[in-house]
Amino acid sequence: MRATDPLGGWAKYKERISANRPVALRFDFWVADGVEVNHHFVAGNGFKNVSGIDYFGYKDPDGGQNNTGTHWASWTVNDQDMDMGYPIWNWE
Repeated sequence: MRATDPLGGWAKYKERISANRPVALRFDFWVADGVEVNHHFVAGNGFKNVSGIDYFGYKDPDGGQNNTGTHWASWTVNDQDMDMGYPIWNWE
C-alpha cells in the first residue's frame, strides 16, 4: 500500500513499526553532503516522542559503509515532503 501523503499517517507508521514491519519512506527532496536530489528512499525503523515531538527513525542506504546507526527526524516537519509505502500481506 502506498500512502500518497503521510500527513496524519503517524498512527499507521507506528502500527507498522510496532509490528516489526519497516516501511519505505520516499522524500521528494533531499540534501546530503551539499548535494541536492529530487527523490531519496530510506527505511523507517523506529519512533519516539521527545518533549511532545514525534520522531521517526530511519536507515539511509546511501550513507556509506560506516553509516550503520538509526537517524532521527521530526515527523511533523517532514511529513509533507515524503510518501510512505508498505506491503500488505494476505496472512494478516
